[in-house]
Amino acid sequence: MPITQADQFAIELLQHERLARGLQPLAVSEAISRVAERHTLWMDSHDKIDHSEGGTTTVLQKFSDAGHNLGSGQYAVGENETFSAGYPGNLEQQILGLHIGYNSSPSHSAARYNPSYNAIGIDVRTGDLPGFPNAYFDAEEFSSTTNGPYTVGVAYEDLNSDGKYNIGEGRPGVVVTLTRIGSDGIPEDAFTATTGESGGYSIPSPPGTYIVTAQFQDSSPSPPVSVHVRSLNIKVDALIPAGTRIPKLVPYGQ
Repeated sequence: MPITQADQFAIELLQHERLARGLQPLAVSEAISRVAERHTLWMDSHDKIDHSEGGTTTVLQKFSDAGHNLGSGQYAVGENETFSAGYPGNLEQQILGLHIGYNSSPSHSAARYNPSYNAIGIDVRTGDLPGFPNAYFDAEEFSSTTNGPYTVGVAYEDLNSDGKYNIGEGRPGVVVTLTRIGSDGIPEDAFTATTGESGGYSIPSPPGTYIVTAQFQDSSPSPPVSVHVRSLNIKVDALIPAGTRIPKLVPYGQ
């Protein structure tokens, strides 16, 4: 399933909180997000929170059903779930309220800030509860995978100049390229990804030193930055100043 800009906004809140706590950022997986989408749809249709969906499944089974191959490197999963009848304000404020609620709960925080997790899927949607036609549902799915580490990030046009991702600012079609540099200083393998509708990307990145660039296909590349990938994920955002087409790369986790 495509990651929406509302999903990405929720992900970015969590990513920066994890980074502030000295934890690795999470690679975003569409397969894991299918688990979250299935679960928010179930919560909306049944008006309840239940990890087992009425005793019909388990979190592990939901991952398997969604095509997340638990037999080839994935070895731990977790799930957070919540809904709200609504907070005052716009969609971003609803998501921020859910984020704060999760962080106020020790059990939910234990999943969000588990240092062993390195991948996430998420689904945020508007639905209805009895008497509340504009309720909000959210599911966060976590996994540990030996298929990393990853370089992750988001490309966004900073329309309000606040240096943060907001809904409506994600930019698809930005090509992010990591070129691994050998011990002799000569470029070796290149790994690329093109940002989706939310502006997000995740690239498997074997440990090493990389030169990173980002560009729209019809414009000049960003100034390059050098990053070091060790055993954990890193984050490199492509911040696009308002009204321009040339990103500025912002690395984290270095």
